[in-house]
Amino acid sequence: MAATDCKPLPQFTQEQIIGFHARVQKGAPVECWPWTGRPDSYGYGQMKLAGRSHLVHRVAYFLATGIDPAPLHVLHSCDNPPCCNPAHLFTGTHQQNIADAVRKGRMRKPDNILGRIHPELFAGENSPSSKLTNEQVLEIRARYIPWVVSRAMLAKEFGVSPMCIAGIVNRTRWKHI
Repeated sequence: MAATDCKPLPQFTQEQIIGFHARVQKGAPVECWPWTGRPDSYGYGQMKLAGRSHLVHRVAYFLATGIDPAPLHVLHSCDNPPCCNPAHLFTGTHQQNIADAVRKGRMRKPDNILGRIHPELFAGENSPSSKLTNEQVLEIRARYIPWVVSRAMLAKEFGVSPMCIAGIVNRTRWKHI
């Protein structure tokens, strides 16, 4: 979701509120309540209000809390884009939204501007080209003993190059751990 999606919501008429609720398939309080109306290209529900499209999970948050979430994002704890259950929604900054997406495995590839803006989100095991996990890197550092356990031995065991092992033990790679 782009930062531009964090625009303020307009005033709602009673008719718009009724129309909104008519397109939400409500279930038990712990279940997702999917939007049955039109989704955007990412699967998030959207509706027109005051001549502009708005994401319906933002509308759901506003109608449930009375708080316009702008300028924050509205995130899903359920990770289900069409969900409008207020119990599954919470606000966060752009960076928290990105970190949530990375944590949930929805943004591993820095194939857009995001990777240039937030390179820390794609460091280490979050890198799409990573062959190692954070735990393996820590194990490599713990086990490397010059002249006893060589970089070549560790490289063969972990399926990487000796140069990669050198970068890990010298802390020029995987600096974040």
